[in-house]
Amino acid sequence: MRTIRRLTAIMLAIALGAVATVAPAAAQDDAYQAALESGDLASLIPDAFADTELMSGLTFEGSLVPAEMDTPDAAEARAELLTILEGAGLTLADVQTVSGFTGDGQAFTSFNATRVPGVEAADWFEPYYRIALFRNYGDPVRDMIEVGPKQVLRISGRGSNRSDLFYAQGEILWGFSGDDDLAIEFLEGLPTIEGPALLLDPGALVDGEPVAVIGTADDPLSQIPAEILGTETTTQTFPATAVFEGVDPDDADAVAAADGFRALLEGVGGIDAATIISSQAVAEDGGISIVGLNVAGADHAAFSEGFLDLFLLSEYDEPQFEETQLGGKTVVRVSEADSLAPQVAYVYGVGGTVWILLGQDEYITALLRTMP
Repeated sequence: MRTIRRLTAIMLAIALGAVATVAPAAAQDDAYQAALESGDLASLIPDAFADTELMSGLTFEGSLVPAEMDTPDAAEARAELLTILEGAGLTLADVQTVSGFTGDGQAFTSFNATRVPGVEAADWFEPYYRIALFRNYGDPVRDMIEVGPKQVLRISGRGSNRSDLFYAQGEILWGFSGDDDLAIEFLEGLPTIEGPALLLDPGALVDGEPVAVIGTADDPLSQIPAEILGTETTTQTFPATAVFEGVDPDDADAVAAADGFRALLEGVGGIDAATIISSQAVAEDGGISIVGLNVAGADHAAFSEGFLDLFLLSEYDEPQFEETQLGGKTVVRVSEADSLAPQVAYVYGVGGTVWILLGQDEYITALLRTMP
C-alpha cells in the first residue's frame, strides 16, 4: 500500500506543477473567414468527417429550454444572453447554428456549431450554458484539455459517464457530446482561431470582474483572509517538527516516510525553514479546515510529494486524484476510490506553500478565488 501511495504522490506532485498554456493561432484561417461571410458553418467540417449527417430544421431558439421552465438562475442567464444579442443589434432568430452526427459504427459523437454574428463565442457561452446545459450534469466538473494549440473546455458530471467538449473558435462555439476521442479527432481538423478561450471557472468572476487576490505567493499567512463567506478564520503556526510528533514508532512505513520527509526538508532549506500553518472557519454548515506547509525560499513542487504522502495520503486506502478547477485555480481533488461517501480534500500549491483544504466546496472555492 505504501508503494501505491508513493507513486500516486509523485503523480500528484506533477499535477501541482505549472500548467502550460498554448497560445492560439496568430492569424484567422481563410476557411473560417469564408464561413463567416457565407454563414455556412457546415463548410468548416473537416474533410475526414465529410460523410457527417446534418440535422435539418433546428434553430438556436429551439435548442433553449422554454422560458417557462427556467430556474431563477436560468431566467437571469436568459436576460444576460438577450442583452448581449440586443447590444449587437440581434435577436435569437439571427443566431446561426448547424448540428450533426458522426460515427464509425463503434463510436459516435453529436456536434453543434453556433454563431452570434459579431460576438466572440466566449462572451455568450456562460449564459447559454446556464440556460441550456447546466441541468445536464448534476454536479459539474470543468477542466481544460489541449487539442494541439486549441484550448478545449470539458464539462462532465461527477459520478456520471457524461462528458461534453466545447471550443470557442472566434465567433463560433463548437460543442460535442459522445465519444471524446472522436470529438478530439474532429477538433484537430478545425481551423485554430485567435480569440478568448472559454473560462475554466466562471465563478472566479463577480459581476464580470475577477475577484481581488489578497496576499502574496511568498507570504502564506497573508493568503488566508480574516473571514470566508462571513465566517471568521482562526489561524495558528507550528514548527515543522510538529509533523513528526504523531508518527507511530511501531509503524515501520510511517517511520520510513517521516525519515524520508525529514531528509527532503533538509535538502530544500532545512527543518528550521519549514512552518506548518493551520486555519479554520467553523460554520453551521461545516465551514473549512486549512493546513499548509511552507518552506522559506523553496518551491512547493520540491517537497509536496513527501508532505502529502506523510500528512494526507495515509488517510486513504486507495486514493484517487482528479485535476479540476475551483475559484479560478487548478487544484487536485483527492478522494477514496470506490466509496459512496468519500473524504474529499483539495490540494493547491503556490510559491513556497502547499495547501490541503477540507470542508464545504463553497468555502474552498471562496478561499481559492482570493489566493495568489
